[in-house]
Amino acid sequence: MAQTRPVNDELDLLIHGRFANDEIEVKLHRRYELSHAARLASVLIERWGMVAGVDDGEDTAGRAKLRLQTPEDVVTRACETAERAITEFKARGWLCPMPSYEELKDGFQESEKAD
Repeated sequence: MAQTRPVNDELDLLIHGRFANDEIEVKLHRRYELSHAARLASVLIERWGMVAGVDDGEDTAGRAKLRLQTPEDVVTRACETAERAITEFKARGWLCPMPSYEELKDGFQESEKAD
């Protein structure tokens, strides 16, 4: 017995009952997956979000003042940095192409037939 139930626009709940031992297995299936660039941008947002400062003039004693970047600036900088990094990774051959799910499934089925 297997059932799929949508949780929301982004998530499905997969419920699989195993009758042999009366266990119910629940899995989540994400409908969206972050790309390499999005994952890298997320890491950069985490790192810069609370510490990245920009010039904010001077205090009354003439010392430089800093303020945190706005959330918009942090996200824009992270996305632009991630996009540039992925472009460079591709140019250097650092991104390894992987077969599609269908190619993997077909290859697995062929190897099963050969055995």
